[in-house]
Amino acid sequence: MLVGYALIATIVTLVAAIDWNRDQNGDWAADCDFPGNDIANKQTDGPSCSAFCRSVSGCTQYAYYQGVCYAKSGGLGRNNAVYKQGVICGINNPPGNTGGSCQCSPGECLSQWGYCGTTADYCGNGCKCGACFGTTPPPPQGSGLYGYSVDSYWSAIKSLNGGVDRSVAQAFYDQVQSHTNLFPKPLHIAMLLAHIMQETSFTATREYCVQDGTCYNYPASAYQPWVGRGFMQLTGQDNYNKLQQFSGVDVTSSCGLNWGACDKVATDINLNWVSSMFVWSWSVSDPLVQQ
Repeated sequence: MLVGYALIATIVTLVAAIDWNRDQNGDWAADCDFPGNDIANKQTDGPSCSAFCRSVSGCTQYAYYQGVCYAKSGGLGRNNAVYKQGVICGINNPPGNTGGSCQCSPGECLSQWGYCGTTADYCGNGCKCGACFGTTPPPPQGSGLYGYSVDSYWSAIKSLNGGVDRSVAQAFYDQVQSHTNLFPKPLHIAMLLAHIMQETSFTATREYCVQDGTCYNYPASAYQPWVGRGFMQLTGQDNYNKLQQFSGVDVTSSCGLNWGACDKVATDINLNWVSSMFVWSWSVSDPLVQQ
């Protein structure tokens, strides 16, 4: 188990755990905090926290937790935020505020209207600070899966298992890219990759348990082959039913009489990945990401 956590720690450096949003008041995100640098606080509602920060001299970022808004100083940006469940944090980017340092993340620009971004609207005419087009080349546009290429994933995989063929990274990349809707956070990808590397070495798609039902907690009848399949080793009739509802693919109607019907989860590469991502997102990664 410790090895699995080590794999996650290695891979998670490729992705961000905090999902940022941007509105007319600046940048904000859920489950994040800027530790320390408190200069004032006030009991208020969440939507009013940004306005409270703007009303406090020197406030450049804020955090909202359990009915209290904490105004903070320091001119910090996105990269300074840390994960903290239940806290909402934000960056105050009022129009015309250039501050002592650019409040945007590296590679971003503060527009003439006081908001952070990477396009010409932010980095072109009127750019206040950051990677403005007039002083530095335009920042490269993100490409690939969450801005990372196959080579990025291959580097991570190779560092963990040098004997795995590069086609493994390509297969992982292609399948996850086809189902990005199943990943609310990029961190889910790192965790899934680490789990597959640790538990199934990318190769085990068919049951570890035998068809005659000798494995613990499985029906003994050969006509109920609800044993482990796919990278996540989908097990149990209830989970197969949930997968069918989720994917729209019939994997249960004839499973009790036909071994091959259930076996599609192991033999159909697309369904294999869908089942794995479904189980991972639904029952494993969400609770872990929230911790």
